[in-house]
Order: sequence, then structure tokens, then C-alpha cells
Amino acid sequence: MMYKSIPFFLALWFFAFISNATTRTVLNFPSGLAQYNTLQAAVDASAHGDTIVVHGSPIVYAGCTIADKKIILIGPGFSPEKNNPQTAKVNTNININAFTNVVGNADGCAIHGMDFISNANIQINQASINGEVVKNITINKNSFANIGLTLGTLTNATYSGYIISNNYFRYSAIAGGTTTIVENMLIKNNVFYSATGGSRLFKGMNNTIGVFIDHNLFYQATSSNSLLFAAFNSGEKCSNLILSNNIFCGMKNVDQCLNSTFINNVFYDCVSNTPWTANGNIDGGGNLSSVNPMLVDQNAVDGGTNNPLLNFKPTSSSPCLNAGNDGKDIGLLYEENTSYDYTQARNSILPYIVLMYLNKGVITKGETIQLNLNARKSK
Repeated sequence: MMYKSIPFFLALWFFAFISNATTRTVLNFPSGLAQYNTLQAAVDASAHGDTIVVHGSPIVYAGCTIADKKIILIGPGFSPEKNNPQTAKVNTNININAFTNVVGNADGCAIHGMDFISNANIQINQASINGEVVKNITINKNSFANIGLTLGTLTNATYSGYIISNNYFRYSAIAGGTTTIVENMLIKNNVFYSATGGSRLFKGMNNTIGVFIDHNLFYQATSSNSLLFAAFNSGEKCSNLILSNNIFCGMKNVDQCLNSTFINNVFYDCVSNTPWTANGNIDGGGNLSSVNPMLVDQNAVDGGTNNPLLNFKPTSSSPCLNAGNDGKDIGLLYEENTSYDYTQARNSILPYIVLMYLNKGVITKGETIQLNLNARKSK
């Protein structure tokens, strides 16, 4: 019996089977078998609604600009479980912009499974010249070493319909502008790790409607002077947020938001373990103050270990078990075969092949062979 590792692109067979859009492949490794060598070349060749699958590589990718069309960008995940587990590292920004007056022209873009390093982040609408604002963006299963998402600086522009899920943020997460309006945004099942150096996880979210921060974990390095909430100008605060079923460990500035509602959260060793008592914030009930969440790797969390692969599940004696306002565990969700399983956050959304073998070790020309594949689907 002959076992072989399999290229990432073979999984495209499964994806193409369920997708009607054109799928293009990218690999910047010289000997790689892909259609394009750069993200920008693949984006330029793509039409509205197309999918681009990016192969993991030892060579860092440059970012790209997606303008005036909906593109689904899929990487291999930030720590894929497979042979040769290369990630798709990006060291410059991926920009999603609207340049024309066609409403909705870049709405619905999605970025999955990329590894943003250095100062690279996802920027929305930064170069718009006609005031169009890109909506309905999905950011899923990515890792960010610096800022995750930067919203544009257009005056009174509204950014809506964003889903930010299953990501690992190492420094800052979301930055808006002074007049940015954010509405109908779901921030769910992410790990927010505050590194040293004064990171700001949420900045400039002063005007929000329907922003839900749900089932996330927040923790930081022991020597960090990072802040959970920050503003561009003195006197401004992130406001009108709804925070539910989250775990906050050792965080500073938890109470420095305005008129926000806290529901069924756990606060442990934070500077303020009762953030609803300040700035017009509201206690929506079910919050646990100064309570150890008792995660499996709680010691590593308390020590500020920067590792997205820690076991963040609650132990059997954890107060988080079934304590959410939805009847689920407070903190990260590990729901198998759903879109919110942090165990699978490290992997691509594509099905991945765990085993492939041939029925013979020697094959003659023209011979029929039997190829056996074992694959697992991801979410």
C-alpha cells in the first residue's frame, strides 16, 4: 500500500462540486502548481462572486486590493492540521474598496483562513472616492499580528452587516474613525490576546447600533498596558455595545465604554470586574464578577501565554458550564459540525484530506488504479 501526502488544491474538487462560481488558485512558491503567483493577479482576473483559494507557502504573500466586486478569499487556516502545515502569511494590507457609484458592488466579500503578519490588516473602503461603503463582510478563521480590521474614514459612513468570527487577534482588533457608524455587527467566538506595547482592542466605535460581542475570550500578557476600549479623541468612548457570554481575564479598561449592556459575562482579575457600574453601562443580568473561569489551560491564560492553540474549554467544575444566556457555556464555543467550533478555527473552511493511498506501489502505463481518500469537512 502506498501513502502519499496530498496538495491542498485537491480539496478544491469538493469545493467546486458545491460552488457555481469560478474558483482560482494562488501559490507563490516557484515550483507550485497554481494558476496565479500573487493575490493581486488572481483578484484582477476574477469576476464578481468568484472564489480565490490561497495555498500555504514558506514565502510571504503581498496583500491585494479588491475593488468593485465580491470576492471570497480562502486560505489554509492559521495553523492547519495536515501534512506540511504551511499558512498563507500576508505582510501588507488586504483592501476592500468601492470605487464606482454602483451600490453593493463590493458587498459580501469574505476573508477566510489567512495569517496576517507584521502590520498587515484588512482595510475597508480606505480609498473610496465616491462615498460608497462596503457592507456584509465576513472575516473568519484568520490570525492577526497587529490590527485586524480598519474601517474607513469617510464622514458619517455606515458599516453594517459584518460577521467577525473564529479569529485570533494578537494586538488590536477593530478600529473605526471618529464619525464612523457601525451597525448590525456580530463579533463571535474569537480570541482577543492583548500583547505588550499598548494595544487597543476596540477603537473609535463611538456610534454603534446592534453591535453584538458574544462568546469571546479576552486575555493579555502579564506586563501589558493594553486597553480593551479606546477612542481617537479625548472624551470619546466606544458606546452602545452589547457584550454577552464573554470571558475577560486580567483586562484593563473594561469599564471604559459608554451606555453598553453586559449580559452573562465572566470577569476575572480585571482592573474593574463590575464594568456595568460606570459610564451609564447596564447590568443585563447573569454576570459573574471576580470569578475564575477555570479553563483547561487557565494557568497559561493567567500567565499571558500567547498561543491560539491553548485549550480554552471550561473544566468540569467551571462556573462557565451552561451559564450563558443561551444555555451554552460562557466563553468560546466548541460545537462540532457548526460554524462556531473553536477546535476548527485553525483550519480552512474547505474540506481537508487526512489520508490518501493507492492500492499498488508500482503502476504501469495505462493501468487502472484505485485511489482511496479520507476527508473531513470543516465549517
